[in-house]
Amino acid sequence: MMVKTVHILASAVFAVLAVHSAAAEEARGNPYCFPAKGIGNMVERINNVDATRRDVVNVTVAPKFLIRDDGPWPERFFIRNDGEEFDVPVITPSGETPGFVALAKTHERGEVCVTDAARADLPVSDESLYFEMGLSPLFKNISGRHDITELKEGAKDGKVFYKQMVPAAFRMFTPATNSMAVKYKSANAQPKIFAQTNEGEIELPAVAYRDMYVVTLDQLEEAGGTALIVKGGEYSLQPTPTVAFMKRLDNMINKKQKEIDADKDG
Repeated sequence: MMVKTVHILASAVFAVLAVHSAAAEEARGNPYCFPAKGIGNMVERINNVDATRRDVVNVTVAPKFLIRDDGPWPERFFIRNDGEEFDVPVITPSGETPGFVALAKTHERGEVCVTDAARADLPVSDESLYFEMGLSPLFKNISGRHDITELKEGAKDGKVFYKQMVPAAFRMFTPATNSMAVKYKSANAQPKIFAQTNEGEIELPAVAYRDMYVVTLDQLEEAGGTALIVKGGEYSLQPTPTVAFMKRLDNMINKKQKEIDADKDG
């Protein structure tokens, strides 16, 4: 199961849980478990972000399972701590787990476990069963037009949210989030992203990264744009670090994985 505890920045190296799940490529087994430590406190920090930082972008924590392979729902979702097990109900078909965060905070010394026999032989990083925490700072406006002042404010406020997802010792290294990632609701959507200029709309070349299409504020300004125009279907928009930065973090994960595999083989 791919455990999407945090998105983009923190999921790469700073969040211990995400590194744990991404670093081990052995079969997940049944049940598959990962540490609960830090989840509740991280969510609390995010919930305590000031309201003045939430007028353009916002994070709505809503942990849920996503089924991406048309397979079955997991048989059981629970937290194990000191020999006791505490069930977390999964609401279907939404996949929502409304009691998860509170239990994870109460039992932060325990581990979060999923009983899922159908996917037990798949690697840990497989995304066919996806656990999404909903920690991405998303723009509240999804009208298809985003003025450059809105984008700049969203980039600044988005960085504040990202800082809450990393250990305190690393927060000063949180990079600028001056890239804009468009994620279409339809997996078949093609990017149609433009700069609104005095001469009309100019298409911006987007970089595909994971399930998103990314452009930068620099691209928009260099094109003389006063607004970002997004077409092509329903979408969400979030501020992110540069694709180059995110790829470097991916490489760090891959390196860590190889080190773990080498230790096991040795």
